[in-house]
Amino acid sequence: MTSNKVTDSSFEADVIKSEKPVLVDFWANGVDHAYKLPQRSRN
Repeated sequence: MTSNKVTDSSFEADVIKSEKPVLVDFWANGVDHAYKLPQRSRN
């Protein structure tokens, strides 16, 4: 499995129009409440 950085401008081509299934992990600095969720909710 590979990991690619997707930007706003590449999201449609990289994710929406991908020929293969895509798993997207949305993440942002400073979202502390996400770390308080149980592990199964974060994955």
